[in-house]
Amino acid sequence: MGKPTVWVVDDDPSVLRAMRRLVEAMSCDCTVYATGADMLAGLVTELPNLIILDVHMPGASGTEVLAEVRSRGIEVPVVMITGVKRAGVQDSCLAHGALEVLGKPVGAAEVGAILARIGLA
Repeated sequence: MGKPTVWVVDDDPSVLRAMRRLVEAMSCDCTVYATGADMLAGLVTELPNLIILDVHMPGASGTEVLAEVRSRGIEVPVVMITGVKRAGVQDSCLAHGALEVLGKPVGAAEVGAILARIGLA
C-alpha cells in the first residue's frame, strides 16, 4: 500500500504551499487545486484518502463543491478550512457532510489529529 493521498483545495497560493509542506511532512502524498472545479475533475479518475477544502473561494464555494462530491456518492472524508468564521458556516459544512471545520491557519497538530481519526496516521 502506498502513502495516503491528501488533496488540498484553496484559491490562495500561499495556503496551498503551506498545506503541501505540512501534509508531505506527515508522510502523505499531496495534490493541490486552486479551484473546486479542478478538484471535481480530478475525482473522475482518482479518489484521495482525504480532501481539505477551503470554504470561501471564487466561483463555487467550498460547501457547493462538497455538496457536489456527496451528490456523486463519493464518501471521501472532507475537512473544511476557513479564514473567516461566520455564523452558520460550521453548521452548513457539517450538514453537507464535512468531517470537521478548521480555522486557518491550520497546524500540524490539527492535521495529525484528522489523519489519526480517519485511520491514516
